[in-house]
Amino acid sequence: MPAFIGIALYGAFCYLALVYLVGPAWPFVVLGGGGIGVLLVIVVATGTLLGVGNLAAPTLTPAELATRLPQLTSSFARDRGWPNYLFAQSRVDLGAVLEHTAHAVTRVWGLLAGFVHHEPAMLFFWPLLLLPLAGAGALTVGAVVGAVTVCALLGVVLGLAWLGWLALVGLLRGVDLGVRVLRGAKATCHYSGCNYRNRLPAYRCGCGQTHHDIRAGRLGALARRCACGSLLPTTVLQAATGWVPVCQHCDRALRAGAAVLTDVLIPVFGPPSAGKTRLVLAGLVALEGYLSAAGASLRPVGPESEDTFQDATAVVASGMQTTKTAADRPPAAITVRLTAARREALLHLFDAAGEFFSDREQHQELRFLDDAQGLVFVLDPFSVPAVADDLTGVLAARLAAAAPALMHPEQSYQLTAQSLRDQGIPLRRMPLAVAVVKADLLLGLPPATGLHPEVGSAELERWLRGKGLGNLLDGAARDFGTVRYFLVSSCLPATDPAGWTNPTSPARPLLWLLDRSGVPIPAPHLAAAS
Repeated sequence: MPAFIGIALYGAFCYLALVYLVGPAWPFVVLGGGGIGVLLVIVVATGTLLGVGNLAAPTLTPAELATRLPQLTSSFARDRGWPNYLFAQSRVDLGAVLEHTAHAVTRVWGLLAGFVHHEPAMLFFWPLLLLPLAGAGALTVGAVVGAVTVCALLGVVLGLAWLGWLALVGLLRGVDLGVRVLRGAKATCHYSGCNYRNRLPAYRCGCGQTHHDIRAGRLGALARRCACGSLLPTTVLQAATGWVPVCQHCDRALRAGAAVLTDVLIPVFGPPSAGKTRLVLAGLVALEGYLSAAGASLRPVGPESEDTFQDATAVVASGMQTTKTAADRPPAAITVRLTAARREALLHLFDAAGEFFSDREQHQELRFLDDAQGLVFVLDPFSVPAVADDLTGVLAARLAAAAPALMHPEQSYQLTAQSLRDQGIPLRRMPLAVAVVKADLLLGLPPATGLHPEVGSAELERWLRGKGLGNLLDGAARDFGTVRYFLVSSCLPATDPAGWTNPTSPARPLLWLLDRSGVPIPAPHLAAAS
């Protein structure tokens, strides 16, 4: 009987607790628990995004970019810089919000389970446990709904920000590249053995870190931050104002203005002893005089080019012989900066030893041939058999003084042209200037009958055909888009005292190729007359 009374009283207690306590209170407990769950997510998200205390997410460092951002298609590792928030830290923050929320909900359930575990007698008052159980369940549901809602809202905000970033990055990249393409700007490595050329140089931060792709992207739109904390620009045009451009291939510093100024690359080729070096040196000096007479300017860029230009000036002024170009290594570029009619350009002249052009194996080392704006082929008329055969007797001394090239011009041209074709270089897009050198020694001799200082391209071509070079000329016309012939002397000035162009100036082939490359130079006599 006592047991029956006890069971009846316990059942009455449970009934009364359910009807008069749990029943009226559970809607408020559920609503409160759900609201607390939503509020929990909001507080956690706010604290995480603001970096408050323990709620702050771990900061993603440059060292972790390799595992957080997509792999690059280039051969370089991703630059060591602080990533843009949208592409790395945002995911870390969202993950931290979910992690902190899940931890808080798990802790609530853990506290409830721990209380029952330590106070098992409370199971007899199970109706009263329904309220905290309902509250915990409602808090869990509220936290899930809040987390989904907050993540969805943040996802929308980040998505809109991503679209804005995409438009901004596209605009910055498009304007930067478009301006440089219109200028004909490229970055040319002037070092011997490299000569790499492209539109996007690397840039070196003050800390020594090389950034291989500073363009707007995942590391920043308007600016990027190096791992050392320094801010870098995100366009090549901006970087040209103070950052050091670096070759992507050899990691050495490039000339100032690389990839920003109009970049003209002109290789000079021909057989050994044809007079290439003399033509390059005399052509630079003549070009400087021509530009000065036209109201423009030319100055060498870099200590190596400055020394070369000084030597060229001394060689031309004294009339001394030029030393033979070293045949054991590819050439370094001679770089000068031209300023004419508000247009600035970098001109790179490459003078490789003739042995590089007579050996198809060595052609592989001449990277500058891949992307030239035009080529100059040096043709020594005294190496043409039909000319040499006419210089006998007393004229043999003139032939010896001319020190003719040892290789036939056609053989030298064919070796070079074939190598360029084998490398897939589009010769039809390039102009070719054929410089018939040593005019000061040739004019007046019997083989030069019909030639004069003012001879035109077509007339000079006919004279060359008459000397048995028809195969060479036909091959040049077939290989190149445009061919122009120049009779030049490397011993005569660019202009006469009145400012008129010397008809056999060694600058004429360079001036023609510069004009073809979008760098027109006004005539000196017009400048003098104005």
